[in-house]
Amino acid sequence: MDTRKRVGICKSASSYITHVEWDKEGKLIMLNSGAKEILYYEAPRGQRVNIRQDDVDKIEWSTFTSVLGPKCEGIWPPYTDVTDINTTCLTRDGKILATGDDFGFIKLFEFPCYGKFAKFKKYNGHSSHVTNVRWCVNDAKLLSVGGNDTAFMIWNNQAYMPEGSETGSRVLSSTSRSIHSEMVLKNSRKGESDDSETDSEDEGYDSDVRREHSIDYNKSIFVQEIKRPSPEVVNSMYHKVNYSDKIESSKPSRMVKTKFKRTKINKIRGSDVDPLALVHIMTKIAAAGETNDNLGDSTGLDFNVKKEINGLKLSHVHGYRGFDCRDNLFYINDGACIVYHAAAAGIVYDIAKNEQSFYLQHNDDIISLCVNANPKFKNVIATGQIGKHPTIHIWDAMSKETLSILSSEKSSQGICSLDFSSNGKLLVSVSLDDNYSVSVWRWKEGVLVASASGDVKPNRIFRVMFRPDSNTVFVSVGFKHVRFWSVAGSELLKRKGVLTDWNSTGRQLKKMPTMLSIGFGQENLTYTGSMGGDVFIWKDNVLIRTIIRAHNGPIFSMYTSLFDGCIVTGAKEKADGDGPVKIWDKDMKNCLKSFKLNSDSICTVIKSVCRVRNKILIGTKTNDVYEIDEKKTTTRSLVTGHAEGELWALAVHPNRNIFVSAGYDKNIKIWDIKNKKIIHIHPTEFRIRCLDISPDGKLIAIGSSDGEVVLYAVSKGYEQLEKIDFNRQRKSCIRDIKFSPKNSFVAAGSEDCSIDFYEINNKGKMSRIAYCTQVPGPILQMDWSTDAAYIKIGTDNYKTIVYSVPGGNQILDEEIHDKVEWNQWTSIFGAEVIGIWPDKSLKNYLNCAHLASLPMKLATGDDDGEVKLFNFPCLERGTPYQSYYGHSSNVTNVKFLADNSHLISIGGDDFCVFVWECE
Repeated sequence: MDTRKRVGICKSASSYITHVEWDKEGKLIMLNSGAKEILYYEAPRGQRVNIRQDDVDKIEWSTFTSVLGPKCEGIWPPYTDVTDINTTCLTRDGKILATGDDFGFIKLFEFPCYGKFAKFKKYNGHSSHVTNVRWCVNDAKLLSVGGNDTAFMIWNNQAYMPEGSETGSRVLSSTSRSIHSEMVLKNSRKGESDDSETDSEDEGYDSDVRREHSIDYNKSIFVQEIKRPSPEVVNSMYHKVNYSDKIESSKPSRMVKTKFKRTKINKIRGSDVDPLALVHIMTKIAAAGETNDNLGDSTGLDFNVKKEINGLKLSHVHGYRGFDCRDNLFYINDGACIVYHAAAAGIVYDIAKNEQSFYLQHNDDIISLCVNANPKFKNVIATGQIGKHPTIHIWDAMSKETLSILSSEKSSQGICSLDFSSNGKLLVSVSLDDNYSVSVWRWKEGVLVASASGDVKPNRIFRVMFRPDSNTVFVSVGFKHVRFWSVAGSELLKRKGVLTDWNSTGRQLKKMPTMLSIGFGQENLTYTGSMGGDVFIWKDNVLIRTIIRAHNGPIFSMYTSLFDGCIVTGAKEKADGDGPVKIWDKDMKNCLKSFKLNSDSICTVIKSVCRVRNKILIGTKTNDVYEIDEKKTTTRSLVTGHAEGELWALAVHPNRNIFVSAGYDKNIKIWDIKNKKIIHIHPTEFRIRCLDISPDGKLIAIGSSDGEVVLYAVSKGYEQLEKIDFNRQRKSCIRDIKFSPKNSFVAAGSEDCSIDFYEINNKGKMSRIAYCTQVPGPILQMDWSTDAAYIKIGTDNYKTIVYSVPGGNQILDEEIHDKVEWNQWTSIFGAEVIGIWPDKSLKNYLNCAHLASLPMKLATGDDDGEVKLFNFPCLERGTPYQSYYGHSSNVTNVKFLADNSHLISIGGDDFCVFVWECE
C-alpha cells in the first residue's frame, strides 16, 4: 500500500523556484526564486516564516546550493542578471563554494563571500552554460554538467587528494590553500586556472581595491563652493550675536529646578508658517542672584552648569580617514606628535599630552597628506582635498600658518596623492581628473613646473612618491600601472615598468599586476606592493625579483625607514594570517618581524604605516589609529573613529560628562569628555539611526534602519552594555527615539509616518501601549513635555504637531499648546526658530538643532558642514549667528552636554565626532 501523501505546500513565491535547501534538523526549508527572493518555510506544513538575517546566519544547512543572500553576494560579477549564475555547491567543511555560470566557467570562492566581487579561481572546460556542480567523494572531486555541450566533467581537488593518488600532486590542506587549491581534469590535463586578482575582468578585484577604484567624489563635493569667512567677518558675527539686546526668554530644563517665571513668545504676524508649528514654550529662569554653587546643589549634579556661552572652540576630533585613503598618517617632532586628517581638518596630535590642534582652512574633504622630510622644511605639511577645482594647502604643523595654496584650472574630483622631493622644494600630485594628471610644483612660489597624463584611463593611479634620495625621479603605481618618472625642465619623462621572467617563481609574467604601494631601497631599487600580496622589486624600471605572498592580501601601504633602511608593509590580512604589519630588511630578503593588532574583526585592513625608532604608526580601513611598540610587541590605540556608514545617532548623559554615538557601522560607542577617549565599544547586529539615554542614565534605547527598537542596560562605569529587550513594529527606519522625562515611556518615530509608544517596566521590558499613524510626513525630531503628557513631532514636510501620551491624539487646542512646558528643544521647525533658516535654502538643508538649557543658545547642523550658534528664540529671518567649520559633509546631529561645557557634533558622511568647548 502506498503511504506517500502531500503534507504541505510552500506558497507566496513571486516567481519560479530556482533552489531549495533543508536545514540539518529537517524543520526549515529555504527557497530561492527567479525574482531574487529568499523565502523560509516551516516543514512539513509549509507555513512561511520571517527570519532575521542574524538568525539565518546561525542556521546549519544540510546542503548549500543557494545563489542568493549576503553570504553569496561576492559570487556575482558586475552587470549580471539573476539567471547568469545557475548553480553552487559548498564543501562539507563549509570553506569552498563552487559555482557554475552562463559563461561556461567553474569558479571557486572562499565561503562566506560577503561584499561585492570576491576573489576566486576560474576554470575553463565547458563550451556553454554550466547547469550544475556537485562535490562528491568527501569533497575530493567536483562534478559539473554543461547545458548545450551535454558534457559531464569530473574535476580533482588537489587540496583533498590523498598521497599516491592518480594525479601525483602534492597534498595540501584545505585550510592552508583555500580557494587557491588547484583542480585538474580527470584525464590529468591541466585546466586553465586564473586567479581573479590578476584577471583582466573587472569582477575579480579585491573588494577594498575595487572600492577605491570606483569611488565617485562628485557625489561628495559641495554643489556650491563653501567660502570660509575672513577673521574680520567672524569677529563681526561674534559681536552681533553676543552683544545684541538680550531677549528675556528661556526654555525649560530638567537640570534647573529653581524658581521660575513664565515668558510667552508671540506669534509672527503675516507669517506663512503652519499654525500647528506655533507651539509656545513655558520657560524657567534661574532666580536672580543665585550662584553656581547653589545651582549645583539644587540640581544634584556633580558639576556646575555653565550659564553663558559666547562661542565654540574645537577641542577634539574622534576620527581618521582611512576607509578610502592611504599613506596619510605620519610621525613628526621625532615621534612626539602625529599628523593626519579627518573630514576637512588637518590634525596634529600630541601623544603625551593627549591634545589636538587643527588646520581648518580646507572647505571640503581632505583625501591626501604628506610630510616634508627635509630638515630645512621641518613640520611642513601638504594636504589635498576634493572639489571641482581642488586645492593643495601647504601649512606649518606647529603654527597652523598657511604657507602656500596650489590650484589647477583643470576640472577634477580631487587630489588623491602627494609627496615632497628630497630637497623639499618640489611637490608631486595626482589629480582625479579624466587623465589622472601627474603634476610637479615649486610649492613655495606656487608655480606649476610640469604636468602630464598618468596613462591609466579609465583606471586609476593610487600612489606617487619621489625617491628619498632624488629631486627629479619619482614613481607612480595603480591599476595595471607602474611608471618611472623624471623631471626634465618643464617636461615629465616617463618609462613603463618592464616585466621579465627573472623572479622567484621561474615563470614569466604576461601582464602587469595592479600595484598599490611604493617603497625604496639602495642602489636605485624600488619596491611595489601588489593587490595579490606580492612585492615586486625593480632595478631602475626593470623587474629583477618578486616576493610571492609577502602578505596574503593586498599591500596597501609601504614605508621606507630612512634611519636604518628597513621597509614596513601594511596589508589586508585575516585574523588567522601572519599579521597585517611586517618589517623587512633593507633588501627585502628577510621578514624581521610581523605584528597582529588586538582586534576582534575577522579581517584587518591596514591603509597607512609609518615608523620611527622602535615605534610603528598604523591607520586602518575602519578609521582607527594604533601604535606598535617593536620591542614589547604591544599595541595601543591612539585614535578611535566610526567606520564607514552613515552616522546619525548621538545622545548625552543627563548628569555626567559622557556621550554616546552610533551609526550604520553597527557599533555603539561611549565617550569620556574629560579624558578625551573612548570608554566602551559595543558591537551590534543593527545599523543604528538614532539613540537616547534614559533620565537616570541606566538605559540606552536605539532605533535601527530596519525598524527595530532595542533596549540596553548600562553598567555603573559605562564599560558594558547588556541587551535586555527589543521590539519591531515597523519595517522602515526609526528616525528618532526619546525617553520620557520620567523614564517610564519610550517614543519611536519612524520613516513610515508613525510613532510607537512603549512602556518600560521595572525589569526593563518594553510593551507597546499606543501608536500614531498617518502622521503627515516622516518623523524627523521629537520632544517630550516635562510631565510626559505630550510629545511634539517635527516632520520633513515642515509640520510641527503635538500629540497626547499615551492616547496618541493630536492636540489642536492653542490654549493647551500655550501651557505645555517642553523638556528640551531639538526641533528645526516653528516660529521660535524661523531665523535659523537661510533665505532660499532647500527643504532638507537643516538636519538638527539643540538648545542649551540655561544660556538660551541654539546650536544647529546643516548640509554645508557648518555648526551654527544662535541666540534663542530666532523669531526673524536673517538672525545673526556664529559659524564653525571642520566637518566636510552634512552635520547630522548636535548636542550640548548637560553642564553646557561642550557641544558634540557628528558628520553623516565624514564619520567624525567633533567635540567643541563652549567659551
